[in-house]
Amino acid sequence: MIKDRYKTILPNPESRVVLRSPEEEAGPDRYINANYIRGYKGASRAYIATQGPMLHTVGDFWDMVWQERSSIIVMVTRLKENNEKCELYWPQPRERRRRRSVKEEDKEEQREEEEEEGETGHFGRFFLRVTDSREKDGFTVTDMEIQLCSERRPIRHYWFTSWPDHHIPQCTAPLLRLVDEVETYSKSHLPPSCQPITAPVLDPGPIVVHCSAGIGRTGCFIVSSIGCQQLRETSQVDILETVCQLRLDRGGMIQTTEQYQFLYSTLAQYSCQLQHNQEQNQNQQNPEEQVSMQLQNLQLDNTQNG
Repeated sequence: MIKDRYKTILPNPESRVVLRSPEEEAGPDRYINANYIRGYKGASRAYIATQGPMLHTVGDFWDMVWQERSSIIVMVTRLKENNEKCELYWPQPRERRRRRSVKEEDKEEQREEEEEEGETGHFGRFFLRVTDSREKDGFTVTDMEIQLCSERRPIRHYWFTSWPDHHIPQCTAPLLRLVDEVETYSKSHLPPSCQPITAPVLDPGPIVVHCSAGIGRTGCFIVSSIGCQQLRETSQVDILETVCQLRLDRGGMIQTTEQYQFLYSTLAQYSCQLQHNQEQNQNQQNPEEQVSMQLQNLQLDNTQNG
């Protein structure tokens, strides 16, 4: 059975994610159209870029999430645009049946029944349950629990719906907010630095990113994320170098000139935000701190002139 959504978009062999057979099912390793992607400063397996799951690959997708211990999924496509872009692979809120004549005393009981039902479903080998879902500006955040046998793990799913296929969003702000939210949540799952050396280190796993093909919008999100980190640390960004690095891990990342230009607009906007924040922080210093800073600068000038 063909497991590639598009026959011309295949994973790079060297960085391909290989699905190991479950312990209870002996057999050969399995295929999924996905690649490990290096992050900022070449961080190994910071992301996984993959295609949108197909009807017969939904189970493979969740096998990969479980195998890699990923706790964050970023989806940068609608389910359907001109045609199907991605199969629905997580539980959706059920439509509540509204009873027009409900007695006042029955309302609380009805609400409790709906809460017990929850939003659940079986996907491949796994049982998924939605614990929370909320709309943000341009994207939806859904918290889920994935269960296999008696083991449960949390998953956070970000669904960015305001990015048309082969085009670009109307503005950069929602994407920058999404990048910031994902990074903040990811950092909250890192093990504390004070953790004893003997304690087992639970790696949060790669951030799984997908659109439909897993190269265009997926590439834009990952480059934006890496670029924001680079700007914070160095006040500079090399978009071309980052894109070239991504393409070594997964071919075809960033599909159009329009998307490439959008990356420049996005990171230029982020750079302006950083400068504005720095200026605000300087203005908020009390008079004593400002005088101290001026004296330090004056001392440095005198030293250099001397």
